[in-house]
Amino acid sequence: MSESPQAQGEEFTPSPPDSQLGEEDPAAAGGVEDAPEPFSPGADGDPPLEDGGAEAASDDIELQAQRASAVKIQSTFRGNKGRERASRRSQELDEAVATADLIEGAGQDNAQIMQQLGSTVRQGGGTLASYFEGQKIVKDYREACVVAGLRANRLVERSLIESCERDGDSFFIEACGNNPIVFSSRVSDVEMQVWSQVFAGPITFLSHLDLSYNTLSNVGAETLARALLPEARGLSVLNLRGNSIGASGCVALCAALKRCPYLRHLDLSHNPIEQAGGLAVVEVVRQSESLEELLIADTEIDIDALVALTTVLVSEGVSTLKVCNIENPRINTLQEEHTVHLGRMLRVNHFLSEIYLGKCRMRDDGIRQLVSFLLENKTLRVLDLRCNEIGAEGAKSLGTLLKTDCQLTSLNLSANRIGEKGNAQGAKAIAEALFNNRMLTHLDLNHNELCGEALQLIAANVDQNSTLESLALFHNTWDQPAAYKFHHILNDRARVFKINVDFVTSEVDLRIDICKIHDFRGSG
Repeated sequence: MSESPQAQGEEFTPSPPDSQLGEEDPAAAGGVEDAPEPFSPGADGDPPLEDGGAEAASDDIELQAQRASAVKIQSTFRGNKGRERASRRSQELDEAVATADLIEGAGQDNAQIMQQLGSTVRQGGGTLASYFEGQKIVKDYREACVVAGLRANRLVERSLIESCERDGDSFFIEACGNNPIVFSSRVSDVEMQVWSQVFAGPITFLSHLDLSYNTLSNVGAETLARALLPEARGLSVLNLRGNSIGASGCVALCAALKRCPYLRHLDLSHNPIEQAGGLAVVEVVRQSESLEELLIADTEIDIDALVALTTVLVSEGVSTLKVCNIENPRINTLQEEHTVHLGRMLRVNHFLSEIYLGKCRMRDDGIRQLVSFLLENKTLRVLDLRCNEIGAEGAKSLGTLLKTDCQLTSLNLSANRIGEKGNAQGAKAIAEALFNNRMLTHLDLNHNELCGEALQLIAANVDQNSTLESLALFHNTWDQPAAYKFHHILNDRARVFKINVDFVTSEVDLRIDICKIHDFRGSG
């Protein structure tokens, strides 16, 4: 049943009486040049009023009185409707938060949580829709930027407009600072003050926030943590990669994120959060029941934060983390106790499917210990060991891992020392493992100083492997026999499954040339 205009909050203007529908005020009609000027009855020299004139004056007075009454009724109506809308918005917001608290206590999964929260919003009349109506949230943002003397971020505007057009149960903001259109107007600490005013109301319905590669420092992070994040109960993705957030800003953010029960993805990579920030992130991982992806690469965390993280991930049932990137921590010891802690964690952790351990100063002995623990892991799918110090002996240990019932689908060993000084034994171990391995789909061996002999060994076994989909080998020491072997593999029409490599081969004057593919993207 359709609602009346009054029920929908539209303006109400009472209609004039039927007796006045046919009358028209000459002054209001416009375009009548010879309309009589107004005069004061009874003044000297004025003509006496006739009966018709007296009746017209009486009708005008009555019409003006009715119009004044209508304006009064309309103003009262608007005031009442405004108060009703404000009361309804406050009540619906309280109901949505109460529903979220109830769902959190029941321990339901994220999809059911967001669905019930959204249904509460819809049943309550659409609290978020009030911000979307007429793109009000976009206009408020632009006006606040003008008042603050800032240029409105075009990516923020685009995100808000798309959210309004989608008219869903949540909204998102994607404002990556490395986008060319906002390179000179990145989100700064000052703009966070504007955000704290504009988005304080609808922040409950924010689901995705991407402020990567902007100019936020501790001040902006603390403003975000203090004014917005505590109420962002529906937030599932937070990306602050590539800013200048330090330890104090990270501690404030993590304290606020504890009140975001549905956070699924957290990216703080390339921020100098150091030890204190790293320990604060570990505490978020320990308390969160929904966090699945944690990216803290190149954040200057030290071995204490690293060991604390592995300790949390060892505890069964504490974390549901599936993706973990801890590349380039500050390891200032020649001992490899951090590798032992990582190995012990991977032996018992049944949730992690991807782990990135680049630049962790792992050597052959540490890899040997890591492999001994990985032999018991059947859930890990992606292992990234780029930019370590793995030599031929470490490659032999990894070959042993690949020969067993290993479930890895992607292995990155780029920028190591597997073929240093012409040693082909490490490459031989990996090549022999590829002969029987039927799980691995991506292998990266770039920048390992592999000689021609090592490349030929890899080519011979890749030719017999039907599951490997992509292989990165260009940045090594090629010779003609190795180039010819891969030229034959890549041009073999009898091969059922083509392999994707980061180079192309071409035959010119009885010579095989190797050329790099610059836009190569492996399946890993």
